[in-house]
Amino acid sequence: LDLGKWCRMNMNVTIRHAVAADAAAIKRVHIKTYRLSYKGFLPDNVLDALVMDRDVIERTRRYLEKTECFVALYQKRVVAYAYLVYPKPDCFEINALYVEPTFQRQGIGSFMLQTIFQEKKRFGF
Repeated sequence: LDLGKWCRMNMNVTIRHAVAADAAAIKRVHIKTYRLSYKGFLPDNVLDALVMDRDVIERTRRYLEKTECFVALYQKRVVAYAYLVYPKPDCFEINALYVEPTFQRQGIGSFMLQTIFQEKKRFGF
């Protein structure tokens, strides 16, 4: 399985494994979604402090090297991502799933879950 080329398409959305070049786009989705989702739960100054700079992008790139991540692309643009972790050899968890606010409630998150579950089932999970 070539992680960079594996993908599934539906609804004009492509789901594939993330690659290092996706780091900035993943972080962009993260920040936009975090600011919307946690408004009123976290102080505005904390949410405003979420920035995208070279260090943040580089940390995300390094995290992608050791963590499995799927991205959803709409017109070649990353609009969602999901991180997976493996607490035990025979078990995986979805550690995070974020869908950019303008793409929420369109079935992209559900499609990502469906795709991840189908792939993991092929590998015996």
